[in-house]
Amino acid sequence: MNLFISTATDEIIVMSFIDEKIIDIYQQTGNNNHSQLLYEIAEHFDLNKVQNIFLINGPGSYTGLRVGIIFTKTIALHHEINIYPMNILKLMYLQNNNNPIGLDARGKKYFYYDGDKTTIVLAKDLNKDVILDEPLNVKKLYEIGAFKNQEVVNYENLNVNYEKPAL
Repeated sequence: MNLFISTATDEIIVMSFIDEKIIDIYQQTGNNNHSQLLYEIAEHFDLNKVQNIFLINGPGSYTGLRVGIIFTKTIALHHEINIYPMNILKLMYLQNNNNPIGLDARGKKYFYYDGDKTTIVLAKDLNKDVILDEPLNVKKLYEIGAFKNQEVVNYENLNVNYEKPAL
C-alpha cells in the first residue's frame, strides 16, 4: 500500500492507494492540530502494509511540514518504506493544468511557481488569477500520474523544503 501525506497547508490530506486504485482519501482542515489529526487519520491504516510514502516536504507551514516529516520518519524507522518527497508547488502547478500558481506564504506574501522556478511575491504585486485557494486535488493528481517516477530518499535524508518568505 502507498500513502500520500500533505501537512503543508491548513488542509491535512492522507490518501492510500495500491497500483491503479485509490483506496481512501482523508481530508480535513486543521486548527493548529496537524499532529493530532495525522495520528487520528493514521489509525485507519495498517501501517505494516505501507511500502511507499509520498510526502509533501514543502514549501508551506514549517510546523505543519515537520509534523508530516516526523510522522514519516517514525514509520520508516520501524518498517522498510520508500519515501518520496514532493514539492507542493509543483503538484499545484500540475493540478492547475501546468499554469502558474500562487500559494499563500503568509504575511501578505505568496510563493509563485511558473513551472520553472519559485519566487516570493508580495500579495499586492501578484496577478490574482494565479492564486489557488483550493486544496490539493489528490484524486486528479493521482489520475494524471503525479506520483509516478519520483525520486526516493532515505529517511535520514528527508528534510523540510522550507523557503522562507522574506522580502
